[in-house]
Amino acid sequence: MNKINCSIVRDLLPLYIDNLTSDESRKLINEHLKNCNECSELLSNLSKPIIADSSEIVKEIDYLKKVKHKKRIAIFITAGICLVIFLVVSFVGFRVLVVGSPISPHTMEYRYDYNEQTRELTITGSFQLSQTELSGIKVEEDKRLLNTINITVYGAERYSSTKEYNKEFTKTIKIPDNGAAWSVHLLGESPHEAVEVWTNYYDMEDSAKDTLTKYLTKNEGFLPNKDILLMNPEAETTLPVVDGFIWEVHKNDVNSEKSTLNSIWAVSTDSSKIFVYDKASDSWVGKINVNQ
Repeated sequence: MNKINCSIVRDLLPLYIDNLTSDESRKLINEHLKNCNECSELLSNLSKPIIADSSEIVKEIDYLKKVKHKKRIAIFITAGICLVIFLVVSFVGFRVLVVGSPISPHTMEYRYDYNEQTRELTITGSFQLSQTELSGIKVEEDKRLLNTINITVYGAERYSSTKEYNKEFTKTIKIPDNGAAWSVHLLGESPHEAVEVWTNYYDMEDSAKDTLTKYLTKNEGFLPNKDILLMNPEAETTLPVVDGFIWEVHKNDVNSEKSTLNSIWAVSTDSSKIFVYDKASDSWVGKINVNQ
């Protein structure tokens, strides 16, 4: 009887643990468990939670963490690559379609008009490039050349071969009034494409030469030949620096092999002052202020 009761109880224990037996069955099982150590021990074992080996759980958790970390890194790398590609494409698109690139002055037709009263120089022109539209004009002083203003015309690419794009430009700039000779250049992609479109250098040179000729004729008692006034302001010289045009005045005709240096003169760039070089003091001596 006891074995039968034990067999029945063992079959019913899973239902007993889950509270699925009837009240009558539950009473019988409780009575049996009070007197049967084997069934009580079996109940105790069945009631314990199933716990896996802790070391195996730790290993599995570590593995899952590593997999998750690698996936996260892969996501970050993919997102970073996509961001870089997006930025590069955006920059190239902005550079090509919005900002554009410098137009070579050799592909342009241009003209200029200079107002001596306002010292304003207006440059007007157009370029002959298909599928290209005027996108902007940049004006800045040259960082290498003194008293030089650079104008860069930009054109952006377009994709219609039939549409008429704006290819004409006009720019007015103010020439600084600092008494110096200025030049205006049109730039392309590189400095080698620079084209000088205007300068007042030679006008100032002629004015200074006329001023010096009149002074020498009237005050120094001789009339120098303009052809033998040798302007050489950019040559290397040991003379003190002077902000003006420098000439060497020779006694004889410049074509004569016996011509000798008579004196060295300078006229300020605005033709208002005349200087003569004094060899003894190695300095320029002011001879006259033309405006006074």
